[in-house]
Formats: sequence, structure tokens, C-alpha cells
Amino acid sequence: MDHFLTQDQMKAKAAHKAIEYFSIDSRIGIGTGSTIEQLIQQLIPLLRAGSHRMGFSSRKSEALLKPYCDSNFTDQFNDLDVYIDGADFVDGQGVMIKGGGGALTREKILMQASRRVIICIDETKWVDQPRQVILPIEILPFAHQVTMHRLKQHLKNGNLRLLSNHQPFVTDNGNFIFDALIEFPHAHLHQLNLKLKQIAGVVETGIFDHVAFDLLIAYRDPNRPVQTMSFNS
Repeated sequence: MDHFLTQDQMKAKAAHKAIEYFSIDSRIGIGTGSTIEQLIQQLIPLLRAGSHRMGFSSRKSEALLKPYCDSNFTDQFNDLDVYIDGADFVDGQGVMIKGGGGALTREKILMQASRRVIICIDETKWVDQPRQVILPIEILPFAHQVTMHRLKQHLKNGNLRLLSNHQPFVTDNGNFIFDALIEFPHAHLHQLNLKLKQIAGVVETGIFDHVAFDLLIAYRDPNRPVQTMSFNS
């Protein structure tokens, strides 16, 4: 009898599939998170000596691949061939919730700079029935209590993300993260996104809609291949 894959094994399997979209000559964007860390570990042995044109959505991902990339390119990219990332949750309409790692703003920038977007997830991230999930929202530290008060007028439950020492989590942009509890999927998520982004102090939300991407889903069943789905913006 086959044993089911663990979540880490599913992440590794999805990441391995994503390697097929990588080319040494590509201008590639690398995302953030545990699945992407699996991708990076598999990617390093494939990189030949020399500099590769890469852009990163977080300092953590950049640090792991910095020895292999062109340092003059990482902050000057505007036309990536492909961007590879994970997601916190994805629904059947191609709407994503992202930002668990706090890099949501940079991730959106890289997606807009890329010709193709690849998202790899394990089956626990696929949401086909409504449930409560965390929506990260990046906000400015300045007067953040005012911003959070405004956010709570639209969102029933939410709190500032804190570290184990009870200090605010700080993004690579120097901002804070407000984690809200929302229902997902939700028919009016696009409208909610627009309302939240109109609040002064909100930098970006973790609602990723109207994004064209290819989705790779790895399953617990070791005999089931990674499923590929395509969504248009």
C-alpha cells in the first residue's frame, strides 16, 4: 500500500515540476515561501558558473541565490520571461490569496513585469468550498492604528501581525502586515479589494485577481501526477 506524501513532499514535487519552466538563458523571477525554498534547493545544482538574470520578491530568496545571479539585474528588471511563486490559497476562478510570507507587494510587481507566471501549490492550498482564510494586507507603519481602524470597518476580524517577541512583523519594504479573516472563495472579493486599496495607509492587499497564470498542483497520492491548469486574466 502506498503512503501518502507529506505536505513538504508535495511542495517538493510541485517545485520539481516548475523546474521545467526554467531555462538558463531566461530572465526569471523567484517568489517567496516554503514551496519556493524547495524550488531554490532544486534549482541551485542546475545553475552553471556565472551570473544569471534573476529578480526576487524577498531578500530571503535573493540571499539563497545571490551567488548565482547578476547583481546588476536584480533591481533593474522590467521584462522577465517567467515568474515562479507559490500561493496561500487558490480558487477555481483563478483568484489567489498571497502574502503569508509578507512579500505580497513585491510579488505583484514581479508578476506585472513577467511574460508568464507559474504558481505551484500542494492540494491543501486549493479551495473549492468556502472557508475562513487569512488575508494579509500590507500597511504603512505611520498612523497604522488609524489604518487598521478603517480596515476593520470592512473586515470583521483582523490583527496586526506580530513576531514571537510581540513586536510588529516588518516587510522588506519596511511596512507592517494586517492579517484579516475572510471567507474564500467570495463572489465580491474584487470589490472588496478595490475598497481596501482606497484606504489611505494601505500599500497592497493579498488578493490576487485578474492575473494570468499556470497553476501546478501536487497531490498527496504519490501516483497522481502534478496537475496543470491555466487561468486567463
